[in-house]
Amino acid sequence: MKNPLVSVLIPNYCHASYLNERIDSVLAQTYQNFEVIIMDDCSTDNSREVIEQYRNHPRVREIVYNEINSGSTFNQWDKGITMAGGELIWIAESDDSCCPELLERLVEQFEQTEDLAVAYVQSVLINTYGEVIKMPVEKGNPIIYDGRYFIRTHLLYGTCIINASMAIFSREKSLGIDRCFKQFKSVGDWMFWVLMAETGKVAEVREPLNYFRRHEGTVTSRCSLNGVSDTNVKLILDYILSRHIIKKKEFDYVRLYQLYRLKTKVFENAEVKQSLLSLWNTPSVSCSTRISYFFIVFLNRIIRKIKKIFLCIP
Repeated sequence: MKNPLVSVLIPNYCHASYLNERIDSVLAQTYQNFEVIIMDDCSTDNSREVIEQYRNHPRVREIVYNEINSGSTFNQWDKGITMAGGELIWIAESDDSCCPELLERLVEQFEQTEDLAVAYVQSVLINTYGEVIKMPVEKGNPIIYDGRYFIRTHLLYGTCIINASMAIFSREKSLGIDRCFKQFKSVGDWMFWVLMAETGKVAEVREPLNYFRRHEGTVTSRCSLNGVSDTNVKLILDYILSRHIIKKKEFDYVRLYQLYRLKTKVFENAEVKQSLLSLWNTPSVSCSTRISYFFIVFLNRIIRKIKKIFLCIP
């Protein structure tokens, strides 16, 4: 794959205050073989006014305004993937930003690696005002993973691809995956990356080139409080087990982790917590598995402390 066309999807909903920064950061990429598709999901702010500033830009192929709100960002993802004309797709979330080299670094991985499904950079977390909340700790040369191995090591206790803006992926492979991720109100991106990783290799570019904006009061935070997120996580992990990507004992470790995490997590009421604890209940887990799990947790904490002391990892 040489000099592939990248379709940049910018799905927007009420992010007018960030749209100029987002779109300008896309147009400023050092890799210039791309098209832009802007999709607005019935925004109630002045997003349309901002978007129209770019209508005649040569890189903007299409602007789409939904007549009815899609009800889910993942429906917008699917719509954009279908519309895209490029070999690769970048879902550039409308409230994020990035460095000019992001696309260049990621496209390089597809040019150099056969059967690559996904490539991603590291994300710098920023707040509503653009102030840095957290810097990534990964550094070094790019790493190529077998897809199923990547699921076991990077998508089992959460997703290391923490937002769509940090990754590009093969359009052809994405068209072939199950569309179950569209049914998720939350963590559908995690399900999407699991499905994509099954189709090929994954490249990790260890450079902080993406800026991921975190907000309070988002759909994600609401779904966390009402238990929707954790219910969907169970569906994802059940899927991973059903595909024989992990063994039963490893799945039991994940169940124990989720169970103890839920016990300390805050929900909107006690009924939500109890329902989730019942969902993740682990009566079938043996005593030896529980002991070995806690030993692994203890060992990982010791390793983490050593790294913090000698490598200055926060």
